[in-house]
Amino acid sequence: MVGSLILALIFTGVGIQIIKRVSKEVSYGFDKGLCKESVIMNSKFRLPFEEGEQFELQCPTRYVKIGLDMITFETAASKYEIPLRGISDLDDRESTNRFFDIVNPIIADLIFDCWDQFAAGQLPVLSKWEDESQRQCIICSRISFSEEVQASLGGDYWTGMETETSLEEYMATHAPKAVLAGGEAGQRKITYLEFTLDPLDAFARLPYEYSVSEPMAVVFSALNEYQLDALIGDMWEGMKGIIEDPRQSGGPSFANKLDFVPYNEVKNECDILR
Repeated sequence: MVGSLILALIFTGVGIQIIKRVSKEVSYGFDKGLCKESVIMNSKFRLPFEEGEQFELQCPTRYVKIGLDMITFETAASKYEIPLRGISDLDDRESTNRFFDIVNPIIADLIFDCWDQFAAGQLPVLSKWEDESQRQCIICSRISFSEEVQASLGGDYWTGMETETSLEEYMATHAPKAVLAGGEAGQRKITYLEFTLDPLDAFARLPYEYSVSEPMAVVFSALNEYQLDALIGDMWEGMKGIIEDPRQSGGPSFANKLDFVPYNEVKNECDILR
């Protein structure tokens, strides 16, 4: 039995190293499929008893700049642009509504992508043995608006002022796209808002709204039991069975969290940025 266990450990270790070597040869800008695969490998392919990370997450931050005529998406390795047609200024309600009819679906998709690529928070990811007091985070997207947009709308413009411009309203009434059998596009049966709820939203949740004057961040956070006890105390005891690492009977529980916050507040939400 001991010999079989040693052989299993050796073959597991060799297999991990082979897969890691192959994955390092892959060049990418942002590939959601590759990101999701790396999340699964990060969660599942770990040496027994160690629970440390054997795979790096291949999920680079997307930097999104929204202007009057163009939306630019950029990572460390790629860049592409989407032209905004029919919008030259935002000097009336009609043009403002038309602008947010384009922008809010894009931001909703960025928020959806972040939670979806991390299996809707259902997998334990990142190292389980970091300092237990440290919150580990990944910034999925950073979203900012150009000076022209801010000047046209006013620097203090907040999307929650009108139903027509509200991101919260859009996410509560629209569903993410889905790929159906045969490759056809369709709609999911769950709304953006329902899909992106995390376990801690049962205690407090900020609305999905933003001001054009400050960059926003879509952030994924991995919290362990120590941090959850600190955040919600005794209430966590009643939730421990909701999400728990199935590989560790009696082991530490975890919960993953999704935030849409001003970029300058990320430092208050995270101790370690990955």
